[in-house]
Amino acid sequence: MQFKFIDCTFLFFLFLSVASYSQQQNAIEKYLQQKQEEYQLPGLAVGIVKNGQVYFQTGYGVTNIHFPKQVTEYSVFHTGSVSKLFTAQAILKLVEAKKIGLDTQLAALDLGLRLKDKQISKVTIRQLLEHQSGLPDVWGYNWRRQDTDSLALQHYFSKKKLKLKTSPGEEYRYSNLGYDLLALIVQQVEEESFETFVKREVLKPANMSTADFRYFAISEDMRVSPHTKNLLGKVKVRKIYPYTREHAGSSTLNSNVDELCKWMIQFMNDPFHQQFLVPSPVYAYNSLGFQLFRVGGKDGFGHYGGDKGFRSFLMMVPSEETGIVLLSNADFNEDFRQDIGFTLMKSLLNH
Repeated sequence: MQFKFIDCTFLFFLFLSVASYSQQQNAIEKYLQQKQEEYQLPGLAVGIVKNGQVYFQTGYGVTNIHFPKQVTEYSVFHTGSVSKLFTAQAILKLVEAKKIGLDTQLAALDLGLRLKDKQISKVTIRQLLEHQSGLPDVWGYNWRRQDTDSLALQHYFSKKKLKLKTSPGEEYRYSNLGYDLLALIVQQVEEESFETFVKREVLKPANMSTADFRYFAISEDMRVSPHTKNLLGKVKVRKIYPYTREHAGSSTLNSNVDELCKWMIQFMNDPFHQQFLVPSPVYAYNSLGFQLFRVGGKDGFGHYGGDKGFRSFLMMVPSEETGIVLLSNADFNEDFRQDIGFTLMKSLLNH
């Protein structure tokens, strides 16, 4: 099996190097069909931006194995931690407007937090963005609750007594809790919901009219169902969709590859993105919430995403105005993300 994968990839690279545009599209189409079947993914949507323009986007498989509707580039998936890219951008919008600073401490913000460890008051915005706050990760997302109340985020933190795992700025410690806290900061500073602010200031300017952090705002005919495998290895539809409003900042953006391609184009064309490419001195593979990559001899950045029933991956190489987004409605065989993502990106950068 490993030999077949290497041989397929080699032939894919070889063909793209000599193919016409239409032949390249056909080669990518066949390659992705093969990979969707190889990884047994119920559904897969792929979007590619090359030289600052949409180059390829389509869908494979079905939105739900019991109601086999075709996945397309407009099918809306839960993106998981790809959401953090948009939370980070929302925070930087506030920094740009001088409403907060990257080195603003939590003590300077009236968030109504309950602190078990008073060091938390010294945590900065930058440390939250770069997962250096010392806060733990979230354990138990309560997706079953599916809270849609506009005060859900405030209620979540009012019941939680925060404590640190390590001192602020000491080490990289991935924390979804830190990104939920960033959403609370947006709400407090703007005096409106996090989702409303991001929709107006981040999503709509990138022509993302369908995308939303609120699952209930997504039209039912565009939704995709989450899938997993049971103990016998049989694929099944998950009963609970991964959504509850207190985890918007870390996890709940719902979008499609068509709109994520639009966002990548807009983002890479804006000099604003340059600040996201500076590696953190504490952890060189992270910058203000963006995961950093080295691919095809170029610097790339983006994020992996995953929650119950979904896996995703978005990666951009700004110097080449090239980006890839992968969305799947399965939480198994997740290595498809780096396999497909890096293979495609290397081929795009080399041809």
